[in-house]
Amino acid sequence: MVNISEKISSLRKAHNLTQEALGEAVGVSPQAVSKWEKGDSLPDISVIPDICRTFGISADALLGSEGNSKEMAYAMELHGILLLGVIASASLFDPDSRKGLKEFSSLMNTNPDKLRKFVEK
Repeated sequence: MVNISEKISSLRKAHNLTQEALGEAVGVSPQAVSKWEKGDSLPDISVIPDICRTFGISADALLGSEGNSKEMAYAMELHGILLLGVIASASLFDPDSRKGLKEFSSLMNTNPDKLRKFVEK
């Protein structure tokens, strides 16, 4: 898997941009771009949309999560199991959380988007 440092460097070169030009396009110094490409630091989250627009890619493509659906599904399932354990533990102490446990349990076998929305509540 390509890390974000390698991704930014290869995209910049593919678009024939200097570090200075990329920095200017996204509002950072050329030194910041250099640090990203060397892996010394990561772009601030507020700069990610600008980087993506500059290269015409999605944040998923930049961050390397695009195309990893099997790994993502597995991670969501593990995350769900952990959350189920937390909710189950809480329900021992709080009767109101039993409703959440039932709702969460039913979502475990449905659409991942519905599960994600429930988890983000």
